[in-house]
Amino acid sequence: MKGDWKLDLMVFYRISRELITTSNKLLTKICVIVRDPKFNLSTMKAFPALLIFCCTLIATAIEPVQAQEQDEQAVITVIEQLFDGMRASDSTMAGGAFTSDALMQTIVENEAGEVEIRTGKLEAFLNAVGSPKELIWDEKILDYVIKIDGKLATAWTPYEFYRGEEFSHCGVNAFQLINNDKGWQIFAIVDTRRTTNCPQ
Repeated sequence: MKGDWKLDLMVFYRISRELITTSNKLLTKICVIVRDPKFNLSTMKAFPALLIFCCTLIATAIEPVQAQEQDEQAVITVIEQLFDGMRASDSTMAGGAFTSDALMQTIVENEAGEVEIRTGKLEAFLNAVGSPKELIWDEKILDYVIKIDGKLATAWTPYEFYRGEEFSHCGVNAFQLINNDKGWQIFAIVDTRRTTNCPQ
């Protein structure tokens, strides 16, 4: 997946930043101890405890980053479930990625050159996914840009759409997801579609 290396770099950056911040705090504490007039060799006996304290702080700094990474991967898994369902013409698989009242919209330009928002129904989309078709609907995600705050996630995913081996169009999906009792689910998706200026 093309987006994997970017996610890895993001995680590495966040962990490094947390470690640097934590290390600076620890160095400050150690300097304060060493400069203390009461510091002597007997004080060194306390260093094992200080080391344990340091390790605990570092572990505490890493945990939120790991949790963020797990949520990002869970969001990607749900989006992949949608498109795997489309390729398999499996409406149940695709439908499992959505909340029951999910909103589906497309930004289009009409014949008069005016920009419109067209709203579709999830039920109609899933019926189309599950209907027999000669050519596989293959939406290829080119990248993932994911932002998460608590139970809300946004995923920005450029894509190319193929019917079988034939290129159809490209654009961007803007997913909104909620983390509910069923895990991460899509509650809204807005996409763009064009046939020019595509990566392929």
